Amino acid sequence: MNSILIRQVGAMVQQINDSNRTGDIINSPPYLSQSDYLWSGLNVIPTTLIALGIAILIVFCLSVYIYWAFVWMTTARKLKYKKTWLAWIPIANLFLIPILAKKKWTWGFMFLVPIANIVFWFIWTWKIFERRKLHGFYSLALLIPSVGILLYLIALGFLAWRK
Repeated sequence: MNSILIRQVGAMVQQINDSNRTGDIINSPPYLSQSDYLWSGLNVIPTTLIALGIAILIVFCLSVYIYWAFVWMTTARKLKYKKTWLAWIPIANLFLIPILAKKKWTWGFMFLVPIANIVFWFIWTWKIFERRKLHGFYSLALLIPSVGILLYLIALGFLAWRK
């Protein structure tokens, strides 16, 4: 088995040497065709762009999550809630919203109900904005098409860091 493999490798090396001596590299049977060499370099570009896009998306999502956690932690501190660390725990931070709206923590399970979760989100954030002496309409910024998310994040900044 090994001797057959060694003979095949030797034959391939001899073929390469023969083609190099005659200068007829183009007509010799290559191991990869010339089009394979051409396209193998071009496949790197889309793969790199996809990887770069995924890395940028991960960094963006992490930065939004950190901002979100800081906002709710600061808001909980200003509303004199003792367990501000709940803002950093991914599922527990949803239970923080009804608590800050002066509801029991069990109301957080409403986020599991498909349409009710949206309705209660707006109701509870409206109450939280009012508790911080801001107008409740800021909680409706998410409803504005295209720029609603950005406006809502700005409104949350006012909620957390306004005196």
